[in-house]
Amino acid sequence: DLSAGPMNPMERPPVFTSQRPSVVQRSGSTPKSTYLQEPLEFNLSFGGLDAGRSFIKTALALLSTTGVRVRDCEHAVQFLKEEEAEPCFGYYYEKDLVDGRPAGTPIHCVHVNGDPDSNLIRGYLEYFGVMRVVMCLSSKYSGDAFSTTYSIDPTTGTELDLSVNLDLTLADIREAYDYEKWDSNAVQQALGSVIGPTLEMQHKKERERVIDEAVRYAFSNCGAEEGEAITEEQHNRFMGFLWEKLEPWVLSQVISTRKHD
Repeated sequence: DLSAGPMNPMERPPVFTSQRPSVVQRSGSTPKSTYLQEPLEFNLSFGGLDAGRSFIKTALALLSTTGVRVRDCEHAVQFLKEEEAEPCFGYYYEKDLVDGRPAGTPIHCVHVNGDPDSNLIRGYLEYFGVMRVVMCLSSKYSGDAFSTTYSIDPTTGTELDLSVNLDLTLADIREAYDYEKWDSNAVQQALGSVIGPTLEMQHKKERERVIDEAVRYAFSNCGAEEGEAITEEQHNRFMGFLWEKLEPWVLSQVISTRKHD
């Protein structure tokens, strides 16, 4: 489980398996690919106050495009200027606030809206489809209602047409400040929905790379010439060289499968 805690709610590192090989070459020998037999481990933690100030600045940058004055966002300005000010952001996983989320895409998204009925200017920030943050930039807003969103697919740089349903009350947002909207299962689900398809795509690309490289290596070393009929001896040599290149990848798949059984 991913447990909550102040400024570092993820205490256990997620574990992923690398499909990319390392290349080992001894003097005078042919380079040979090797694969990790154990999963890579790394710690994933969510920010702190410095990260929070960065979140607020990003939301204010988008807000500035709406014509609303940044200085009217009293909570944001106070948090940025005063060391002891209350942080006006919190992590939110009670429900998915993004409409039209593309499956398997690690989206970056920033959204701000102003609601004169509740007097709130709210902000939402999401990085890589996993880090999801809500903010209250102001609780004294009395101007016209507005809403704007900017989102991209960071893997391609393509801007996305997404909507954010950020209609939370001030009480909801304050609960997020206190980690009451943190849900470890939702975080794991968000990680899986982004990382799973990415690993699958990397696995497919690596398989295609290995096969292509193996065929090229085997053909260039079996003695056959392009356009000529291959002899039985050349065929046997071709298969031997082919397996030489395929073996590290095939064995890595067998070992990985057995560990997951």
